[in-house]
Formats: sequence, C-alpha cells, structure tokens
Amino acid sequence: MKNIFKKKKTKKQIPKSKLRFRKNVVISFWVVVIFLVFGFIEIRHNGRLCTDIQINIENEADNYFLSTEDVIRLMTNGGKEKVLNNSFSNISIKTLEKRVKEGNAFVEKCQIARNLKGVLFVDVTLKRPIARFIRKSKADVYVDNNGVVLNVLRKFTARVLLVTQSERTAPLDFKRNKQDKELLEMIRYIYQDPFLKAQIAQVDVLKNQEMVLYLQLGKQVVDFGNLNQWKSKLDRFKVFYKEILPRKGWNAYRKISLRFDKQIICE
Repeated sequence: MKNIFKKKKTKKQIPKSKLRFRKNVVISFWVVVIFLVFGFIEIRHNGRLCTDIQINIENEADNYFLSTEDVIRLMTNGGKEKVLNNSFSNISIKTLEKRVKEGNAFVEKCQIARNLKGVLFVDVTLKRPIARFIRKSKADVYVDNNGVVLNVLRKFTARVLLVTQSERTAPLDFKRNKQDKELLEMIRYIYQDPFLKAQIAQVDVLKNQEMVLYLQLGKQVVDFGNLNQWKSKLDRFKVFYKEILPRKGWNAYRKISLRFDKQIICE
C-alpha cells in the first residue's frame, strides 16, 4: 500500500548574514536617495533670489534704539553688499546674523530664516534698559536686566529709573563689585514690580553709599539708608504709600525715613 502522506517540503532558510546584508543594502539605498533629494532641493534653493526681507523687532514698541532701516544697513554691511535680489548662493545666513548682533550693542539676539519663495525672515530681540546711570564727569549709560552697560543714544531716550552717583568716578562693575551687584538686584526688583516702578523716579547714591529716593508724585523725599535689607525697606515703602498717605494726605509729610529696621519715620 502506497503511503498517501507526502512529506512537506521545507523551505530553505536564508542565512542570517545574508538577511543582514540585504537589510543594510536597502537602508543604504534609501539614505542615498534622501541625500540626493535634499541635495537637489538645497542646490535649487540656493539658486533662488532673495525676493523680500521681512523684519520683526521685538521690544520695538518700548524702545527705538534700532529701526528696520538700521537692520538693513547692518545686513548689507553699510550698503556695500547686496542682499535683496541677490542669489542665496552668495548669501550666508550666519554672516547676516552676526552682523546684526555684533553691529549694535542693543541687539540681544538675531535669528534669520528663509522660505522656498525666497523671503528672508529676520527676528531681532533688543536688550531692555532698566535704569540710566548719571555719574560725575562720565557719560550717562543705560544698564539692562543682566547688568550689561549700554551707551546712551541721541535717537531715543528710554523712560527708566534714574540712578545718580555724583561722587563716583570708578567704572560700573556688576560682575565683581559687591556693592554694584547688590544695587542691580534692587533696581531689577523695582523694575519688575509695577507699583514700585510707577512710584520711584530716582535713586541718588551718596558718597557714603547711602541712598535717597525721589518719587514720581508728591514732594516726599525718602531717606533709604544703605543697601542693607533693601527689600524690607521697599516693602515698608509700599505700606507708607498705600496705607499712611491716603489717610494723612499726600502733602502731610516732606520726608520719610526707612533706614531703621521695621520702622517708618515720617516728618
């Protein structure tokens, strides 16, 4: 009797080494394809002309230290190099960003991108001055939130806190000088507090490092003392302005002293 059951044919197993080889070939093929596609796009993209430049300046509403025209001037190296209607093959984005950032001290950051239509998008962030320092026999300077000293420009005057140091001749040093660092901390605190920012117009630093505050409204002079416990003193100033003045009247006192701990002395 014939055996009706036939043996199943077993498929030959492909060695793992061959499978790995095929897989690597396929991956390498697609990597080459992707590189070729992107390379083609890049070549085609670089061949395009710069058709437009759109500039966005952050903080422009608060200060006018840099205009759109200034950015164009910096990008074109003072008009010496063409950007608009020039081929992207002749334009270095990194070079343009460097020119804008290093060409103006008020520029915090500059980022430039382009699209397939040939439009350059320029985003510029400006440094924001928080105080203006007025010193004896020295040019006025601004200071930003990070303690960067900026020259005062004629084209625009920022409405910020005035810090007068009539007797000081040494340069400002917010990195190494302990007194300057502490003063910057207080100025930064005033700037970030809407109430204090609206009320305090000037900080006069005397020769002995004690301070006098002058206000936006009213004739009161604030004897602040030195920088010790400056935050507690500013908290007491808020108490005086919000609770005492409304009851006694805005012209009831001509001098307020905050120099002594936990005290508000009115004269």
